Amino acid sequence: SSDGSLKASTHHGAIDVYVSQLRKVDLKSQKGSITVKVPASLKAYLQLSGRKVDVSSEIQLKETQSASKDDHVTISGHMNQRNETDKWIKADAQNGKVCLKSQSWIQSVKLKSS
Repeated sequence: SSDGSLKASTHHGAIDVYVSQLRKVDLKSQKGSITVKVPASLKAYLQLSGRKVDVSSEIQLKETQSASKDDHVTISGHMNQRNETDKWIKADAQNGKVCLKSQSWIQSVKLKSS
């Protein structure tokens, strides 16, 4: 879970992160996958690239751009805003999959009511 700036990279391993508030989030994986979970209300610029990029249907991206090159897909766009460029998430899985999912803080800490 991250609240602020985060930079992480792996060679083989997967990255699975929940971002509640952010400034700059930069994730890279050479051969693993990257899963980014965010609250549906998060405001950010997103740039997601990998062999496959999967954006959950409840996340609304504006001004979306998509590009494909050599089995590599890049999707970029603004989530819930248009002009904030100092808050962004970049995720690059060179030989893996990038997933962007909506998740609440309660779900992120796996609290269960008894």
